[in-house]
Amino acid sequence: MRLFRTALLTALCVVVGLGALSQTGARAAGIQKITDNDYEDERPQISGSNVAWEGWLDFWTSEVFFYDGVSTTQLTNTGRENVSPQVSGSNVVWSGEDDSAYNDSEIYLYNGVTTTQITNDTWDDRDPQISGSNVVWQGYDGNDPEIYYYNGTVLQISSNNNMDENPRISGSYAVWNSMADFHDDEIYLYTGSLPATQLTDNDVTDIHPEISGTNVVWQRWDDTDGDYELVLWNGVTETPITNNDYNDWEQKISGTNVVWVATGDTGFDDEIFYYDGSTVIQLTDNDYDDMNPQIDGALVVWEGYDDEGWDFEIFMYDGTTVTQITDNDYPDRYPQISGLNIVWQGADWDYEIYMVPEPATLALLALGGVFVRHRRRAA
Repeated sequence: MRLFRTALLTALCVVVGLGALSQTGARAAGIQKITDNDYEDERPQISGSNVAWEGWLDFWTSEVFFYDGVSTTQLTNTGRENVSPQVSGSNVVWSGEDDSAYNDSEIYLYNGVTTTQITNDTWDDRDPQISGSNVVWQGYDGNDPEIYYYNGTVLQISSNNNMDENPRISGSYAVWNSMADFHDDEIYLYTGSLPATQLTDNDVTDIHPEISGTNVVWQRWDDTDGDYELVLWNGVTETPITNNDYNDWEQKISGTNVVWVATGDTGFDDEIFYYDGSTVIQLTDNDYDDMNPQIDGALVVWEGYDDEGWDFEIFMYDGTTVTQITDNDYPDRYPQISGLNIVWQGADWDYEIYMVPEPATLALLALGGVFVRHRRRAA
């Protein structure tokens, strides 16, 4: 897969003539280039001005790197796959391949000073998520996938014969979806005590929960229209956010604000929608794909094709205006946002990590945006 992706990227470079970031764009948006090497730096995550990512030194070896706003530290040096880093403050968690057994990854936690191996079993531990020093991930109990939680000690917070997957965490709260008897998934919530609370109990599929505080959003299958809709739980009651004839997915939440991707019947031309706690707003309306939205407060970022339709650029919504952050001839992918800090991976030949720090974002907003596309409109 990596060989194919790299070959595809190389072909794309030839077609569109990839080059360095234009000086005009760099000055206008205050873009910083965090990495500059000859390997792939991918999937950055951000917390404040701290950034973590995976660097693929070759097709089989990836290491985890951490940028603290000033300098970069390589957190792993195992010569194996270390993937899925997540960051919260100066804490970084990831899944690292253990060469002692086939298909065996363990969970590691860096606290800003030292690295601790949290798990040590013969199963595959994956999809770690972090909030403060609390960590949640998907493991295996010898029978089926389970959800595990760490706040100094490891605790299994799901205990059933179900397939428990897609854990997410906010503070000490964790959510996941659980499928029983290959029937349908339900949503579970851990609030610090066991047993976990079952939030849904129906005959349709509820999957991919995201959590912010006590607010949870997830996808629910709609048998009538044959697509996924979004449901928001505010700690007390459920509220349907969407009710339409296309798939709503890839949702992210901050407080009661939610952003997501909507895909029509054709399966092409994804658009970005935003819920501000009361109203659904369509942020994009074009003939290109817009995807990978992220949110912090009322600020939203995503990747979408520019007007030329050649490559992905990074866009931001500040509650009023959509602004194009990047403007170049190569793909900018997988943006993340924390406060007013924005990070993403961009390919000037191989993928490197780029960042717009808070002062530059403030300047961008004060100017009303460098590349203003359109203002919001009600959906």
